[in-house]
Amino acid sequence: MAFMQLEEKISCAVSAVIGKEFKASIGPSVGGGCVSDTRVILSKDSDGLKFFAKIGIPSEVSMLAAEYYGVLEMYNTKTIRLPKPICYDSTDRFSFLILENLNMTNRAGKREYGLLGKQLAMMHRCTSDRGFGWHRGNTIGPTPQLNPWTSNWTEFFVNYRLHYQIELAKRNNLRLEDEATLLQKVEKLLNQKQNVIPSLVHGDLWSGNIGFLNTGEPVIFDPATYYGDREVDIAMTELFGRLPEDFYTAYNDEFPLEEGYEQRRTIYNLYHVLNHFVCIAFLMYIL
Repeated sequence: MAFMQLEEKISCAVSAVIGKEFKASIGPSVGGGCVSDTRVILSKDSDGLKFFAKIGIPSEVSMLAAEYYGVLEMYNTKTIRLPKPICYDSTDRFSFLILENLNMTNRAGKREYGLLGKQLAMMHRCTSDRGFGWHRGNTIGPTPQLNPWTSNWTEFFVNYRLHYQIELAKRNNLRLEDEATLLQKVEKLLNQKQNVIPSLVHGDLWSGNIGFLNTGEPVIFDPATYYGDREVDIAMTELFGRLPEDFYTAYNDEFPLEEGYEQRRTIYNLYHVLNHFVCIAFLMYIL
């Protein structure tokens, strides 16, 4: 009964966006992230239409809405392919996000990774005149991510990335011997980079959030969108093992990284290391 109500809600929401009647049939689960279940939404008619859905509990509608607007922000740059965001909504039992359904593979060669590097660099040239942050908070995995508009990059990263994650980690019994000294050193190092541009970043860019169409066109998905130092995206592509070298060569040909990136990379990835600790603690709590 609950899924029937969900199918009706999805049918109405999708129909309103695509401009014709769509009768949704929820397919089997195709996996899930830290929180949401993922499913293919099929058409009950013979028109072959299908969409990709993330389905959560009602309280997760804000998280799914943030992902909708994050994907839309990057999609609208027309620089790199993302699944087109369709709609989001909720029922009394579920929340959902509907996206374009793309058939992707993680198999790609030099040309494909080179195109990924070039197109990501093009997206990073999209900037904000409001500074660093975003118009709303979102999440990275299940963890809240704060994005208040801030004029100074160092202030933004120290306060709303590292310090915030450290506080979350402390609630889960992680203790740092000298947190204040660490943050002071981070601040000093980041301040050495002058005139940081607030670039549109994916925010959670690792190989698991990258795919390729059968045409070779690269696709990025599952973002934690905001405007920040573009180096955060490049740094994360190295955290779990570097992407093929063609990606970095093409990126630097289009938008060269600045001197000192290797030192900043460690700092930027500390945010993700701390977040993974928090995510593991969260999963242990709910399982």
